[in-house]
Amino acid sequence: MKKSASLILVLPLALAFVGSAFAVELWTPPLRSNGDVLGCTVLNLGPGSVQVNAKLIDGGVVKAEGTLTISPGVAQEVTYTSSDVYAATCKFTFNGSKKKVRGFATIVDSGGSTTRLIVEAR
Repeated sequence: MKKSASLILVLPLALAFVGSAFAVELWTPPLRSNGDVLGCTVLNLGPGSVQVNAKLIDGGVVKAEGTLTISPGVAQEVTYTSSDVYAATCKFTFNGSKKKVRGFATIVDSGGSTTRLIVEAR
């Protein structure tokens, strides 16, 4: 009985560890931006740094891409475009827990001073 009880306790922990080794993908809904700046921003809520790749994709074409290591507690724009886009999404890829990393698409005016929209990736 002790062996099966130990296995029951250890198995979920092992599966949780293995699950974090696979790449996680988060996507924003498609957005349109004309004359403004569309950016892909990441917020790291975890205790350690996380490396995140962000692609800004419009109509199946990658318009911008970047990879950054984001420190704990930091929000940082990974990539952006000032080109007109009509159905652009931000795709975020990283290893870790999607509970600890948030991705957002942001639209700011071309001067960079007014945030017009923030949409969370799922």
